Amino acid sequence: MPSLSSLAHALPREGRVGLLAECVTASWVIKYLLLCGCDALAARLLLLRNSSASSGAASLKANKLDQQHSLPHARFSYKYALTERNATNFADRKNRNKKIEPDDEFVDLDSAGWRDVPADHPEVVRLRNDLEKYNGLADLETCSPGDVQRAAELFYRDGFVVIRDVLDAKQLAKLREGCEEVMTEIVKLDKHRRGNRGSHRYSFSPAYQHGSMLHHPAWVQLVDLPTLTPILQRIFDSPDYHCLNAGGDFCLPGTTLYQPLHTDVGDRHAYKAGDVLKSHGSFRDPRGKVTLRDLPCPSIACNFFPDDQTALNGPTRQIRGTQKWCMRSPSLEEEPSWMQYSTACPVKAGSVILRDIRAWHGGTPNLSNKCHAIPAVYFWAPWYRENLGETGPAMPRDVYEDPEITSDYARHLLRYLVAKPGEHIDCSMRSDFGSF
Repeated sequence: MPSLSSLAHALPREGRVGLLAECVTASWVIKYLLLCGCDALAARLLLLRNSSASSGAASLKANKLDQQHSLPHARFSYKYALTERNATNFADRKNRNKKIEPDDEFVDLDSAGWRDVPADHPEVVRLRNDLEKYNGLADLETCSPGDVQRAAELFYRDGFVVIRDVLDAKQLAKLREGCEEVMTEIVKLDKHRRGNRGSHRYSFSPAYQHGSMLHHPAWVQLVDLPTLTPILQRIFDSPDYHCLNAGGDFCLPGTTLYQPLHTDVGDRHAYKAGDVLKSHGSFRDPRGKVTLRDLPCPSIACNFFPDDQTALNGPTRQIRGTQKWCMRSPSLEEEPSWMQYSTACPVKAGSVILRDIRAWHGGTPNLSNKCHAIPAVYFWAPWYRENLGETGPAMPRDVYEDPEITSDYARHLLRYLVAKPGEHIDCSMRSDFGSF
């Protein structure tokens, strides 16, 4: 770790004056730790002091809130919005175990939302104003498909990268049509908009018996794109990575809840369920010397944008550099405001965000008037095989072998997921659309 004096002498004279002034504040301690590469310790200090939003945004340079002195907390005040109509969604969690009711009055997706609170509720108006003013990473750098090296550098540094212009007009239209078809089928089953990821929030793949979208051509086309495959090969440093699954999420207008920050994978731990020893999680070093976060990226989630991603329609928040942090992600009560506003927006339709699945991320409110979808394809590194095939085949053989749907290289990437010749896969939708 460099000394404070050596770091100071490396700065110009005017920088040294600023350095001296910063040294007397706790914010400087966090800045210094970040400069030295001690991200996890810096984050722990930040959260322990409840990370006042202004210093948190300045020290981590997360987004355009750097110059703000006072930031509103973006959480929706549910207790002021509860009514008899929405109490089953917000207050009585036991109702999630009751039978899902179909919506016989469904008209279209865009009018299917706002079942918890009205769009003009004072708390909704306040939150909408805050999101319009503060939401989004001001210094978000996007790459073109030709920026292969720069895309890899940003991915390694931040744990995610946005690539623009990945889908052409024909591919984009096909994806939009496929998403609308599936979203309509799911929402028609859910009169109260309970969702399978929280109120008004849904995941595509759990809604199907085989837990995948690899039966649908709109998703299969995303496995091998000439605009994206070279970037994935560069990040994995190999052409022999493989596809894990396809799915993604969508949220209806009126999604007022934040999804807690989380990671999609963690170190494995063993536990007893009765007399049976089970394990949960991923990689684990029995010597205790290496964690999953010390390794190269094991898996990439590619979330595509059929429509523009804006400050109001539920953009994913991504916390930079957290793919290497060993601490747990903060709860909604602990999460500082700058993290809540650290969203990947604005981003144009036809783009994709590549996520290291170890990095902290989470869904945000959709206070627009449009349903927002982020269909996804997931890939594993060439060296990563844990629990592969446990849930059975995810792709019908006829779709896999159809050259009009699946390219030769896509078949190579999907080689572990396809059904055997003559093997049947139930691709029907579950009656409870995967709710829990």
